[in-house]
Amino acid sequence: MTEQQLAWLRKFVEMPGPSGYEESVQKQWIESLPQEALTISQDVHGNVAARYRGTDSRFTVLLGGHADEIALVVHYISDDGMLYCKSIGGVDPAVLPAQPVRILTANGVVHGVIGAPAVHLLSEEERGKARKLHELWIDIGATDKAMAEQLVQPGDPVIVGGDFLPLAGNRAAARCFDNRVGIFIVSQILNQLVEQQISLPFDVVGLSTVQEETSMTGIKTAGFALNPDVGIIYDVMVATDFPGVDQKKFGVIKVGAGVGIARGVRTDRRLADLLIQLAKEAGIPYQVEIERGWSSTDADPLTDTRGGVATTILSVATRYLHTSWEVLDLQDVEATIQLTLVLLQSPQFVEYLHQIGQQRHAQDTNSAT
Repeated sequence: MTEQQLAWLRKFVEMPGPSGYEESVQKQWIESLPQEALTISQDVHGNVAARYRGTDSRFTVLLGGHADEIALVVHYISDDGMLYCKSIGGVDPAVLPAQPVRILTANGVVHGVIGAPAVHLLSEEERGKARKLHELWIDIGATDKAMAEQLVQPGDPVIVGGDFLPLAGNRAAARCFDNRVGIFIVSQILNQLVEQQISLPFDVVGLSTVQEETSMTGIKTAGFALNPDVGIIYDVMVATDFPGVDQKKFGVIKVGAGVGIARGVRTDRRLADLLIQLAKEAGIPYQVEIERGWSSTDADPLTDTRGGVATTILSVATRYLHTSWEVLDLQDVEATIQLTLVLLQSPQFVEYLHQIGQQRHAQDTNSAT
């Protein structure tokens, strides 16, 4: 990964963007693109699409990731000035106590910490016991409710966790690789298509969606509007290569073992098998992620769009998902970009896409009559 690419990835993960509050991330994503060579649009929900024109615009391939991250949202301020929150997305309360937070207010960022009783105040039974979310509070230093309300209002989102942190080798940690790494991959693919002036017999639409972590509203509306023939969704997948994980139960997914290719029920098996074939031929490391009919990614609603979209998922193995520090390997990110570029330029994929596209267009014609 080049220094410029790494700088953009850092920018993406360091920009706060909870589900429903993605505006700053989307602006940054647009800035990362070669805008003069793309047709860029933004819809009413905040999804951003960037179209790279091919020689035959009857066919469209969608490359999508989601811009939002999990977070908290202030919903109650107590008389003593403490803030209580609800979750935005799948937040585990067990990882929250004693964490620093950033509250995004109309007047800027307010810093605070999630309170945790000193061990001296806990009984033997209470020590090590996970608390429920409504039992946790944020301390911003306010001495009473009136002071807190001058700084924070109910409905303000709360960011928990840290920014980009380089680790040994090619590893790195951040609070929101899920899924800033996905929109980073899409932006880099678009950049390379433009820089290398790659001619394709179809359009490529890069998409950065909103609200994946909560409702998947973004992909539902954007997928319908864009009406792609084939969709590739980029996300993270749950790594199982750390202590305490039962691999007989959860399978083997390793950080650093290559791009994850979804294979299973809802995703298109022909596309998965082609990706595996191309990865082998190109010497790109890969691993298979089993998909059993529901992936909990933007791929799920996309498959159901209009008359159906042939969809697959390419994922980056990531440890400690939905915690304050997620860990991945940057080489897996590079492998994902590389495999996509190989796929888009392969004659087998063009043949597959045209078959899918013609079938969908015939369906549209039959429906119209």
